Amino acid sequence: CLSEDMRIQTDRGFLSLDEVKEQWKDIKIANYDHETKQIKYEKALNFLVKDEMNHKMVEFCDYDITAGRGKAGGRDISLLVTEDHDMFVQKGRKVKYHTIYDTNSEKEVDPFQKIPARDLLEKGLGVRFLAAAENGIDVSAAPAAPYKTALGITESQNLDFLELYGFWLGDGSMGQNMTSGNHIIFAARKESDIKWLHDVFEKMNLHKDYFRVRDRTLDMVEFRVSDPKWKLFYKEYAEKYVFSGVYDSNSHLNTPKSGKWFSSWVWNLNKEEMRAVIEGIRRADGDFTTYNKNIYTSSIRFRDELIRALLHAGYSAKFNLKYSKGTIRGYSPVGQKGNHKIVSPKVYENFNESTKRKYTPIKAKYDNWVINYAEDGSPSGKQCVRPNLYSDTEIKRVDNYVGRVWCVTVPTGLIIAQRVHRDADNNVIRASRPIVVGN
Repeated sequence: CLSEDMRIQTDRGFLSLDEVKEQWKDIKIANYDHETKQIKYEKALNFLVKDEMNHKMVEFCDYDITAGRGKAGGRDISLLVTEDHDMFVQKGRKVKYHTIYDTNSEKEVDPFQKIPARDLLEKGLGVRFLAAAENGIDVSAAPAAPYKTALGITESQNLDFLELYGFWLGDGSMGQNMTSGNHIIFAARKESDIKWLHDVFEKMNLHKDYFRVRDRTLDMVEFRVSDPKWKLFYKEYAEKYVFSGVYDSNSHLNTPKSGKWFSSWVWNLNKEEMRAVIEGIRRADGDFTTYNKNIYTSSIRFRDELIRALLHAGYSAKFNLKYSKGTIRGYSPVGQKGNHKIVSPKVYENFNESTKRKYTPIKAKYDNWVINYAEDGSPSGKQCVRPNLYSDTEIKRVDNYVGRVWCVTVPTGLIIAQRVHRDADNNVIRASRPIVVGN
């Protein structure tokens, strides 16, 4: 069984004990099928919760989730389970700074298998976990994608449209103008994004009367779509994102985008299609480093949905707080419109006092989150997708846990779980990397 501070992936996102308890017969649990290496959503066969008491537990962790964030590109594993709970791992012996995994008679490394948590407490072990579904999500029974019919998207346009949709989630809105009426807005600042949007919209074959490109400020270009079919399809966001008509760098840099979330049809996309959506979001609101690709958001809901979407796309993912509410993100010249003259805090500190008085601070109005993701073959893929823990230092018995424990039973016998830490308002502010474990 899992501790109270664990969540599992479901078709309604990552849910906690009480959330699953209330609706376990109505929701579907994310099962991991190791034969197909895919996630599939199926009804739970059973749900069990044990009363609050002292339970014998085993903790698997490479950082203290209650103390602070993990490392960029790091493993960020934290699991707390009863000693008889099945883990899904490869086991071996630690030799200096690496692990020699157990092999069969053919000298092949033993595959991932279920092993009770208590059996991984032995000294000198190296234990490898699985943090990604290599082939993404099983969509064999998924309904047809509605956007293809609604917008007339062809197979040759499919991935481009999905990346465009992802970009809109990251840097788009719904606009209304007294002259031109309603339209869908895609905003770009980087030359590479502006060129990309020109190229993609050319492939969409929109009628010239329904498409317009406009310089919004010295450093921002808007691509506006007013095609009735597109507007109808995007309508669910119309009341949440009405462009104000006044561009303000201070508010724009700190927009919460808290109303953005994925349309329901996104959850039925296959691995390749979901990766196109993710790439669009990253292009608009992210970057990549040597170790990870990163996406940024100020929305807790969108943050959690991104973790689920990234797992659907075959990635391993986690999030951390990038900066908190009130953090000074930069300095803007007094009276400036647009962000082409914003300077960093480091540059500002080198100004003399006279120059400093000409700038005003840009403070974050909301907490901002960074979502890191990786796959096998990437620089950090090995430690992110198949992270390893050592029993001597990172796996330990916990005898003083007092609380409830819980579990679900699913057809494949494998679920996806993470451990979380909440603030005083019960918001999840830290979460470990989702890991495949036994049910």
